[in-house]
Amino acid sequence: MANSFWNFLTKLVSGTLAKASDVNNNLSGIETGFDAVETELNKCLQVTNSPGVMDISLNAAARANLVVAFDASGDITAITNPSTSAQNWATKTGSLVESTDYSAKEYAIGTTVPAGSAKDWAITPENTTVDGTDYSALHWAAKAAASAASVNLPGSLSGQAGKGLRVNSAESGYEHAGTAFLDLSNEFSQLQKFNLGAEIPSDATNTTNLIIYRSASDNFSISANSNSSGVPVDNLKASLSFDMNPNNGTFKAWYKPVGGAWSTILQLDNNNILYKGSYIYRSGGTDVPVADGGTGASTAADARKNLQFFTSFTGNASGSLISVPGGTRYSSFSGLNSGQAIESNLTRTVVPVSGTLKNFYLVTALNTLDGSTTITLMVNGTETSISVTVNSSSTSVVSDTANSVNISAGSELGLKFTSGGTSGDIGYVSWGISVFE
Repeated sequence: MANSFWNFLTKLVSGTLAKASDVNNNLSGIETGFDAVETELNKCLQVTNSPGVMDISLNAAARANLVVAFDASGDITAITNPSTSAQNWATKTGSLVESTDYSAKEYAIGTTVPAGSAKDWAITPENTTVDGTDYSALHWAAKAAASAASVNLPGSLSGQAGKGLRVNSAESGYEHAGTAFLDLSNEFSQLQKFNLGAEIPSDATNTTNLIIYRSASDNFSISANSNSSGVPVDNLKASLSFDMNPNNGTFKAWYKPVGGAWSTILQLDNNNILYKGSYIYRSGGTDVPVADGGTGASTAADARKNLQFFTSFTGNASGSLISVPGGTRYSSFSGLNSGQAIESNLTRTVVPVSGTLKNFYLVTALNTLDGSTTITLMVNGTETSISVTVNSSSTSVVSDTANSVNISAGSELGLKFTSGGTSGDIGYVSWGISVFE
C-alpha cells in the first residue's frame, strides 16, 4: 500500500526466487520510510511517562473552540480556550463567570450582581443604604447641598466690601452687618472696641464698638453698637470687653461674670502692664515693690534704702569707772577714752557713711550702782533722741528701736552716761547701733 513514507520498489512474487538486489532495495526503502516517520514524530508533542488516557472522546461539535490540555492526573483533555476565560472575567455580564463570582464589569455596572456594585456606591438614592449600613456618594452629596442651602447666605456682594455677617432679625439666615467689623479709617484715629457683652464698662471711653455676646441659651449674636443691642444683662453669660486706643498704645480688658460687675483683668497704660490691678513687671517698666519681691527702686542706692540695708557700729568699754554715782561721764562710740568728765574730740568716733541711725542696743556686765543710768547717743557733740536706761544693779540688755537720727558721712558719734544714786559703779559695757542707707 502506497503512503508518504514508503512504497514497494519491486514487488516480490510469493513462491518464487527473488533477486538479492530487489530485496535489498525494498529493505532500503523501508529504512528510509522509518527515518521519515521518526522525523515527523520528533515534530510532535512528546509526553514522558505516558498518561493513562491518550485520546479525547469528543465529537467535532463538542470539541469546537476547545483546546487540548492536561488534567490534574496528567491525562489529555479538552478545555475552554484560556483567552476566552480571561475575557469572561473581565467583561461577562448578566450571569456568573464561575461558581459564585461575577466579572469585573458586572461588579462595576451591577446588572445581575446583588447590591454593592461600584454603581450602587455611586448612585443609590438619598437615605437608602447600599449594604444596610453605609450610604452612596449621591446620598452624601445631596446632604451637603441641603446643608449649604440651609445657611441662607445673602446673595448679592455688591457694596458689601469689608463687612461681616450677622443673623437676621427673623433668625432665618444671615445678612451683611450694617457697619464694618473694624473701622480703620483716618489711620486708626477712631478708638476701637471689641466687646463681648451687652453693655460697656463704666470706665470705657471709646464709642466705636462691636459686640459679640453669648446668651443663656448658648446662641451667639452680633450687634454693631452695644447701646442698641437690647440684650438684658441677666440673659447673658460671662462677658468680656476690650478697649483699645492705637494712638497712645493704651489697652484695657474687662470681665463681667453672670450677675456680677465689670472688673479690669488686663491693662496696658504708659508702657505698664497690669493683670487684675497688679503690675506685670518687665525690663524698663515700673519698679517692682519690695512687697512683690523687688527693690522698689531703679538705682542701687535706693534699692539698699528700700531693702533697709544697714551698717552696724559697735563699741565697748572695759573696766569700771565708766560712770559715777550722781554724775556724768562721756565715751567715744568705739569705747576708747571712756569715762571722760567732759565731752571733747576724745569722746567722738567718726563714721564713714550716710544714713539713719536706729536700733540702739546696750548691755553691761558690771553694775553696782544703787541708781539708774541713762545712756544718750551724741552726734557731733549734741545729744539726740536715741537713749536707753539701765536700772539699778541691772545687767540686762536694753534698747531703743523707736527713735532714729539722720547722719552724713564724717559725723562724729559718742555716748553720754548720766547716773543717779549715791554709790556703786558701771563697767564692762558693750553697745551697737545700725546705720540704714
